[in-house]
Amino acid sequence: MLIPDYTLVGSDGPTQLSALFHGDVDTLIVYHMMMGTAATQPCEICSFFIDGFQGGLPHLAPRSSFVVVAKAPYAVMATACAAKEWQSVQLFSAGESTFNEDMGVSWTPEQAEAKDRPYNYGRQWPWGTEGPGLSVFKRDRSANGGVGALYHSYSTFSAGLGSLSLVLSMLDLTPEGRCEERSE
Repeated sequence: MLIPDYTLVGSDGPTQLSALFHGDVDTLIVYHMMMGTAATQPCEICSFFIDGFQGGLPHLAPRSSFVVVAKAPYAVMATACAAKEWQSVQLFSAGESTFNEDMGVSWTPEQAEAKDRPYNYGRQWPWGTEGPGLSVFKRDRSANGGVGALYHSYSTFSAGLGSLSLVLSMLDLTPEGRCEERSE
């Protein structure tokens, strides 16, 4: 699906989504971290996934760029995530754009109150105004007369993220499994 060139905010200030593709790489993976505009800390489960992704980033780099995006202001994200030692992970705020809403991982307080949070292709997110996800984007440099175009090519949400974690895959092999419990 063709998408706009969203403006996000990172360590160097506002930047376009198209600028997050590094070098000659035309694929971008975005982890949508649950950290809303009023949050002071990232979601613990999202942190678990990002911890796991960090080790694989050097292996992804020849084929794909990788960034983490949340609704929280960039300065708050950077401060909260500094202690996590995510040296290889670039953080960006979507707080000033509709990027997370358009990707189906953020909702307004009114949507949360009405329990109208479309999530994961036809389902509803039952908790709060932020949900986890991972999206993949493709850059086509030849489109639009050489100007280029961005395409949203894939997303996975919630339970679908489990297949991306070696730790969860290993826990699935144990008699106790993941021992997951969830409350509102």
